[in-house]
Amino acid sequence: MFHFSYRLLPTFTDEESYSKKTGCNWKVVAKVVLVLLILVGLVVPLVIFAIRANSPACTDGLKAQAACQNKTHHLEEQLSQAKKYYEQSQAQLNSCSQQVAQLVTSLKAEKTQVQELQAQMKKLVEKTQKLAKDLQEKEEQLRKQKEASDQNNTRNSCSSSVASGPLLLLSLGLAVVLPWGPISQAL
Repeated sequence: MFHFSYRLLPTFTDEESYSKKTGCNWKVVAKVVLVLLILVGLVVPLVIFAIRANSPACTDGLKAQAACQNKTHHLEEQLSQAKKYYEQSQAQLNSCSQQVAQLVTSLKAEKTQVQELQAQMKKLVEKTQKLAKDLQEKEEQLRKQKEASDQNNTRNSCSSSVASGPLLLLSLGLAVVLPWGPISQAL
């Protein structure tokens, strides 16, 4: 049958003896292989990148990015205008707030003044009512005094009417006869 040899490569105990027999230096070979691997490792991604960079998807993406940047720039301009309008509106709001505060203060002052005027008016109404009551009392007193004096005059006139009866008849007769008298004018 077959016989397999476990030793495919000769074994050397030191590196120098192998490099002398084979004629190659392992350190130099390892460095060359490492450099080749690095170059292949760099060239392959570079080729892949170049292929992808020139692909339609990538160029479409760049176009989309440019369009997006244009839109972004437009939106930034709109945002700056909106900020400017916001600041103007804020200034107007502050001005209006100050005016409202002044109007509220003025309104409070006018309310206070109205309350004071209402209090004065209430006092005047009370004073007027008191004066009206006093006037009624005085009128009542005067009426009573008049009634009392009229009763006294009636008593006095009854006694004097007996004496003045002929005088009254005489004056009535004259008034009827004379056309310019007050009684004839009334008739």
